[in-house]
Formats: sequence, structure tokens, C-alpha cells
Amino acid sequence: MSSGDRWNGKCVLMAEAEELDEMLRPQKVLKAVKSVFCKVVGVKQNEFYQAAAQGYKVELQLEVRKTSYDENKITHLKYGGIVRRILRSYPAKCAENVVLVCVDKANEARKQ
Repeated sequence: MSSGDRWNGKCVLMAEAEELDEMLRPQKVLKAVKSVFCKVVGVKQNEFYQAAAQGYKVELQLEVRKTSYDENKITHLKYGGIVRRILRSYPAKCAENVVLVCVDKANEARKQ
């Protein structure tokens, strides 16, 4: 069994929220929703090229339990100390899981 087959990682699922700053202006911030077990899934060649065609560089794909992920609420995740935006999700081979395709937020900022 390779390390990619084991659920030996943890990531923090995050959602965008709006808070008021010290001057009472609304600001978007990321709030941790929950910490979950995950496993790293290799970035497929077609996924890499589809993202590149739209100006993104896929940095990471993680598989998490479907029951942990709410696609209407979760927009980002933190893995390995780096916050990444979830570009898209799709069902994994195992029906109980979902794959999250992520781009680095710093990478995303350079795109704009």
C-alpha cells in the first residue's frame, strides 16, 4: 500500500465570512469550519491542462469524506500550512468520498 492510499493527512476546511473591521467596513475573512482526515490524490493530466486553459495552476488534489464537505459553504482549505482555494470538486472512485481540486491563493493573486 503506497502512502497515497492511506488517510494519513489532515486539512482544515474553511468558509468565507464577512466581518466588520475597526472602521466598521465589511471585510471577507476565512473561518475554519472543521478539521478532517484526507489523502493526497495525484493531479491528473487532463485536470492540469483544463485548469491551465483558464489561467489556473492546480497545486493539489485532496480526497475527503463526502459527509465532511458542503460545497455550498466550504470555499477554501488549509493543508501543509498553506491556504488554498477549492477550484472544483468531483466524486471520487469511492462513492463516500469527494476529490477537491485546489489552487494556491498566492498563485491565484498573480493571475488577476
